[in-house]
Amino acid sequence: MQKLSKLLLIISLSSYLPTNALACTLSGASFCEIFKVTRKIIKMCDPKDCMVIGIGRSPTPLIATLQNLHSNYASSIPLSNFRYNESNPLSKEDSQKLFLHFSNFLPNETVRNGRKLMIIDYSLSGASIESAKDYFLKYYSHQKGPQTGAMPVVESTAIATSAFNSGARRLRADQVIIIPTDSDLAHHFVDGKFDACAEYGKFTVTVDPLPSLLEKNPLFLNYKKKLKKQLSISACSIPTVLRMKRGGKIVE
Repeated sequence: MQKLSKLLLIISLSSYLPTNALACTLSGASFCEIFKVTRKIIKMCDPKDCMVIGIGRSPTPLIATLQNLHSNYASSIPLSNFRYNESNPLSKEDSQKLFLHFSNFLPNETVRNGRKLMIIDYSLSGASIESAKDYFLKYYSHQKGPQTGAMPVVESTAIATSAFNSGARRLRADQVIIIPTDSDLAHHFVDGKFDACAEYGKFTVTVDPLPSLLEKNPLFLNYKKKLKKQLSISACSIPTVLRMKRGGKIVE
């Protein structure tokens, strides 16, 4: 029975494991880079009046760190290869499927409590995050009833390397956070090293069956614990964490 349990666990984990053996590793340097970006996100999206939604698997380290810092603040939604707009819209059937997916993963009015939404993603052009924002707004505008509530404000923030133009209009995002092209974090984003430890697996609306909130990646919790430990011991985070525990504001 014990051997069978171990085998089932291996099979469960196998759907998340990539060919890259270095996935979900954490160096001190990359953690400081992750923490620096999350500080910027918190300054742009105050937890008192804003919530963060990570698009797909790329923002995994940012979402995990934000969850460690604030409860009921950051979450992720499975959404891959999403580049649809007025000139390339989803079919009616796929739009209905997408909205059902949104209803399972996006916060309703009770959870939002009047807060705006800031969606984040690593981006090369901003096409995916722009499409996600457009369809988020379409979803909320089509919903009725007390569970969805008033139409929320939705802002998009692209995480991009310094190799790309930092102008928000060029990257088709409302805001842009630039990270150094030669940083560990940038290399991890480009190589997809965070995909294996993402909160949820890959979901392409035109191809894949609808995922469930219950289908969380078992590796995500372990990765989140690693990040939480780094928060308590890393020189780049201790001053901020102490200020937060004392009720202070995060400042640069």
